[in-house]
Amino acid sequence: MEAWTPHWRGRAGSAPGALRSHGERALRYVVMSGSICLLAMTVVICVTVIAHRLIGRWEPRRRAAAVDPALVLAERFARGEIDDAEYAHRLSVLRFGPPLEVR
Repeated sequence: MEAWTPHWRGRAGSAPGALRSHGERALRYVVMSGSICLLAMTVVICVTVIAHRLIGRWEPRRRAAAVDPALVLAERFARGEIDDAEYAHRLSVLRFGPPLEVR
């Protein structure tokens, strides 16, 4: 006749959740380690995203509005900063490039 043992102890390998072999122990170790690493990476990524959003680094950088040089030249001409000859010369340089020098 066997001695009575509490139900939570059971025999070696017969209790629910008991590991039957070393392979099962290794597999459980790998799965648990992988889960912990995945959780840690998730926490690091979440903290990084929150920090960058709070700092504002992910806000799209705005470039200075592209200004058309011909419009700037026309505004200078309208204000009287340059005369019509200079305006025509600079506008032709903007449109066609600098004049060629013949030697």
